[in-house]
Amino acid sequence: MIQKTTAQRVRVVVVDDDQVFLEVIKDRLSSVPEIEVVGTGQDGRDALELANLLRPDVVVMDYLMPILDGIEAAARIRAVCPSVKIVILTCDESAETILKAIRASAVDFLNKTADLALLPEAILKAARKPTETSISHGSGSIWTFYGMRGGVGSTTLSVNAALCLAAIKYRVLLLDLDLLHGCCAFYLSMKPYQPSDNLLYKLHGQIQIAQDLIRNSVRPYSVPGRNHFSLDLIDSPCSFVPVNDSLVSNLEDLLGRLMTMYDYVVVDIPSGRIFDRHVGPLLDLSERLLISTYRDLPAMKNLGEFSRLISAASFPVDKLSIIYSGLMDHADFDFGSYLKSIRLERAEVHEVPFDHDDSEAAVRERQPIVLLRPNGTLARRIQTIVEKSLKKPPQIDRSKSKSVWESFSGQFHSTK
Repeated sequence: MIQKTTAQRVRVVVVDDDQVFLEVIKDRLSSVPEIEVVGTGQDGRDALELANLLRPDVVVMDYLMPILDGIEAAARIRAVCPSVKIVILTCDESAETILKAIRASAVDFLNKTADLALLPEAILKAARKPTETSISHGSGSIWTFYGMRGGVGSTTLSVNAALCLAAIKYRVLLLDLDLLHGCCAFYLSMKPYQPSDNLLYKLHGQIQIAQDLIRNSVRPYSVPGRNHFSLDLIDSPCSFVPVNDSLVSNLEDLLGRLMTMYDYVVVDIPSGRIFDRHVGPLLDLSERLLISTYRDLPAMKNLGEFSRLISAASFPVDKLSIIYSGLMDHADFDFGSYLKSIRLERAEVHEVPFDHDDSEAAVRERQPIVLLRPNGTLARRIQTIVEKSLKKPPQIDRSKSKSVWESFSGQFHSTK
């Protein structure tokens, strides 16, 4: 750790959605010779981007902000920039809010009106605080995409959602868990690795999961003209992989390590395989489970059965997003009423009318639709899904003695 001296100014980023208050803070800090304001922003996304680009000593930000609130932004900043110290400003001094700030690794918490005079000293004190060298397990988030049947666009959604997150300046990894028929690499115009060189293929053997192994196995995806664009891929081996105890254990270890290395891990899993041993634990780890479906009878039947199982297993419905296509010829079908009848009315619902021209162009050009036609209907809908999911991240309770997956698995096998 480098000790601060009076000759070294503390570099600070200030973020608040109130422009007037933001200027007040800048003016106050500009009078302190030991402090230099190197950047300002107005929402949690700005805070994360500025922390990534500028690597300041301290980020000062409001608790309540759009896109990402201060608590969520603090957790993500600390995950990817552990040396950056966080000071939270708010008018809410409830014990619950303070506890959230502490859990997000904020080093100080000030009332933005009553304690503003204390801010310069709080910043200097935060900058002197030693940096913790270890990052807690699970600091990133997992979004899992799953189709109610084949051909409902789950892979299209997962690939393009990952790109949307990366465009917001998050560090994102796309993980293709369709071990036999995965095609995320195809959607990104990347040639697949040989199975023997593929990390997922190796998981069924006795290997030691380490960050060096992961870094040497991920495939970076770059977009010409996009600076600071960070999307990595762990692609499918496109080969039979034995689902044994080693695969299950190693995959869970891999997911835990990925959550410390990335802001978001976007997982694409094959339709009909959510009950598999190696896939099921994602139900506990995922911040959000995004289900894609059509309004046709096979998909609706599968959605109803899926709902019955997750209800019996006490799966938190607020983690669930249902993405359905409005292209099917069932104009008289009331999808909202159907969701209520199967007890999924509290799930977040998005209609995505897949545009045949956009979809065909994406396949023909082998480019993700959010890059090929960013202003098209499909791209805009996917961007909206990502933005809404970022605004309302569900809470994940890992304190239960029995996991959702254990309950889920038990319910599933009891129907056999």
